[in-house]
Amino acid sequence: IVPSVFYFRDNSSVDTQTLNLKIPDKLERWEANQPLGRLAGVNSFGFGGTNAHVILREHIRQVFPTKAWQKLFVLSAASEKSLIMTIADTHQRLCSSDTLDFQTLSYTSACGRSHFKHKYRKAFLTSSLSDLQQQLKSAQKTEFQSVQ
Repeated sequence: IVPSVFYFRDNSSVDTQTLNLKIPDKLERWEANQPLGRLAGVNSFGFGGTNAHVILREHIRQVFPTKAWQKLFVLSAASEKSLIMTIADTHQRLCSSDTLDFQTLSYTSACGRSHFKHKYRKAFLTSSLSDLQQQLKSAQKTEFQSVQ
């Protein structure tokens, strides 16, 4: 945290200890010692009368259990051929990447695009990335019926 410009001492009319305020007067390392992560307020008061305040909070990534619940993974396409190609392409991408988040992947497949405009749909109920890869591999040899 950089020191505040032109700050030398506390204003006597502001009780910084009671308000739990700390104004940096020297360069400090910003440690993450709270369960909510780092949290700070930043003020900017311009000479032309422009005032701004922003609150910054550290993003703490939540890790979701991948095997606790089964997830729905949904694919759709305009034709049977394109659905089979989509399944094959998805299978290849899942097998070639080791940084995918199963929770995010399943959510995006179901909610991230509209499946209603496609006549061919396939849903996989799966509890892990490896199980989904296996199901996708098996589905490539399946015939599909269009949705009426």
